[in-house]
Amino acid sequence: MKGWKNLNQNMTCKGFKFEVGKTYKIDGDIKMCEKGFHFHQSPLNLFTYYKFEKSLVAEIEASGDIITIDNKSVCSEMKIIRIVSDDEIRSICNLINNTGIHNSGDWNSGDRNSGDRNSCSYETGFFNTKTPEYINVFNKPCTLEHWNNAEKPAFIFFNLNKWVDECNMGKKEKEEFPTYKTQGGYLRKLTYKEAWKEAWNNKKDGELELLEALPNFDWEVFTKISGIKKPKTEK
Repeated sequence: MKGWKNLNQNMTCKGFKFEVGKTYKIDGDIKMCEKGFHFHQSPLNLFTYYKFEKSLVAEIEASGDIITIDNKSVCSEMKIIRIVSDDEIRSICNLINNTGIHNSGDWNSGDRNSGDRNSCSYETGFFNTKTPEYINVFNKPCTLEHWNNAEKPAFIFFNLNKWVDECNMGKKEKEEFPTYKTQGGYLRKLTYKEAWKEAWNNKKDGELELLEALPNFDWEVFTKISGIKKPKTEK
């Protein structure tokens, strides 16, 4: 299985030293976050736990025993294929012109900005350094503190790009993306509502209740944004 792994600048991870071209094995049972070689199947999850500017990214081949929970995987055997360039990672993960994460604007150093050139977070304007006290949630005012403290369903944190492994590619996809032969797959770009639909279809038990418990939640607003309609109540 192809995958992606964050490494420190000195090619280590949790004190273990890696080298390009070498295969590593671990004896015994693997366990998520405790024992084994950890990686991500999608490059879009690389910076959930690591800062872009402080890590290297390796393309890896995972084999042996493999366990996947949410967006992380762990395996008993791993080969380091290559170190991926910063430009390639920026292109894949939409980090161009931003040093923060989850920005839809440009040239932001904070996180989750939809405006441009901000060094704070959650800002929709331009050239700001102070994070606002209030934000709009479902078209109504909400304190940023209330929003940050609210428990949120994991499925709303989706990506507009989806990594498709070679084994799941159709004939037409292989013709359109011949680089799958060396990359082990290709990066498919989803429309905004396609991404919402896929995230919704993969939500876990209890996440609908978390969604409806969000501050100011409004099904009409949510449907206009996501294209997802309120589920019919079973009688």
